[in-house]
Amino acid sequence: MRRIAPLLLTLLVLAPAGGAAADTTPATLTVVGEGTARLAPDLAVIVVDFERRLKDPVAARNSVSKRSQRLIDAATALGVDRKDIQTATITLSRSVLRPLHKGGRQRIRYTAKGEVTVRVEHVDVVGKVLNSATTAGASTIDGPNFGFSDPTAGRAAAEQAAVQDARKRADAAAALVGQKVVGVQSLDLSPNSGAPTPDNQAAAGTTAPAPQTTPVPTPVSAGTEEFDATVTAVFLIAPV
Repeated sequence: MRRIAPLLLTLLVLAPAGGAAADTTPATLTVVGEGTARLAPDLAVIVVDFERRLKDPVAARNSVSKRSQRLIDAATALGVDRKDIQTATITLSRSVLRPLHKGGRQRIRYTAKGEVTVRVEHVDVVGKVLNSATTAGASTIDGPNFGFSDPTAGRAAAEQAAVQDARKRADAAAALVGQKVVGVQSLDLSPNSGAPTPDNQAAAGTTAPAPQTTPVPTPVSAGTEEFDATVTAVFLIAPV
């Protein structure tokens, strides 16, 4: 059940002592308004890791580089801007493995890793980018993580709804006491308003299978995210 925010009504007494002129300062009405907005994300971020462990360090690095380049080429072919593709990390490490049998020689292996972050501004191609990452030989896929190109859009929409709610409640409350809203004295936007609550997002942290020639199309639904806002408004009221 929605919590009913309190209303504060202050009416000034119009009966000053000593025959002084009546105080014409408008009375005030303080109202707490609440608003909600639901927006569909318009971008997604996908993080793809490539990993290869081989005997030769150069071969391991080359393998990761080729796989990363395959993803970059595929993403740009799908319309992703090159500036929205970032090579986040490139690492190479050496490890010593135990002999296969007693008295055998130690085995040296080199592990190369590369991470590519793809920012997709057209959510309708997110599934195709995920397929491209799998085909390129990704070791792990993290995403899609949906978001907004304008991070303030949801908060602004929720605050607008909250202000409208406050005005509606003020009009109704003022009418009950024979008053009407004639202005606004102050409007306080809560600093904590606009925190998004995910509503329907695709699963993240998907582990990619081995490369396939024709991967099954990946269904992706961006869903919507909900934004809530609370405002405190002080309205000026006067007799009808």
